[in-house]
Amino acid sequence: RHPAAIEAKNDHHVPKVVKDPSLTEGNGAYSLEGATYDIYDKATDEKVATITTDTQGSASCTLERDKDYYAVETKAPQGYALNDHRIDFHTA
Repeated sequence: RHPAAIEAKNDHHVPKVVKDPSLTEGNGAYSLEGATYDIYDKATDEKVATITTDTQGSASCTLERDKDYYAVETKAPQGYALNDHRIDFHTA
């Protein structure tokens, strides 16, 4: 089996939305950096990784190909509310 690299983008998989986006742009009270996600094997519910987003809101880890996983946000980035929904995904 070959591993697949998975990239979780905070603004893609877990969109953070405000009524007025101009409030977050350049505002130090908001940051995409520091969101933490636990990644789980969907078949076993075993935690397989923990990732934390960088300043661009991106994080990555290596997972097995052709498998179902889910992510759970355990820490929201500064200025944003924690996403309490599980994020299901499949690796190709």
